[in-house]
Amino acid sequence: LNLNKEVCDKIFNALEKDANGAKTLQEIIESAQMRFEEIQFTIILLIHQKIISPVQEVTKEVAQRAKAYNANILEKNLQADTSHWIAAPSIAAGFAINNVEKILLYAYLHKSKKEADIVNFTLEILKSKGQGIVKEGKVLTDEAENKNAIKEMAKKFLESLPLYKTLGIVE
Repeated sequence: LNLNKEVCDKIFNALEKDANGAKTLQEIIESAQMRFEEIQFTIILLIHQKIISPVQEVTKEVAQRAKAYNANILEKNLQADTSHWIAAPSIAAGFAINNVEKILLYAYLHKSKKEADIVNFTLEILKSKGQGIVKEGKVLTDEAENKNAIKEMAKKFLESLPLYKTLGIVE
């Protein structure tokens, strides 16, 4: 099955508007300036291939359970590497993040919203675990190199917060 590039581009452009916020099918249709019949097949294929995902309303109970599950995963990850999946309640699925991203997320949720504090906390946790950042296939051993790599990762993480909010991972 082949995806129509022109239709995909219109769908992706519609989804990119408003900083990764969830969109209704009607909003996608209007933004893409297409009829439902024209995009139906492509939307189904994109969902099936896990390129896009439908979202659901998150009840208070589901949000609390996801928050507790994620807190447990993130807390355990400070000591030893854990699951690469955290709960994303708005898509009723797991969301894959690596171990450093889990430390960044923990720092953001429990320590500070400031990039410098997040970087320093992440560096300390990695040092305590005897780990370094892998860059271009090699583990960085120099603390300054690790800190610079973590700064880059923290910047990307903070830029992706609208996605984490849409997924229901952060408030």
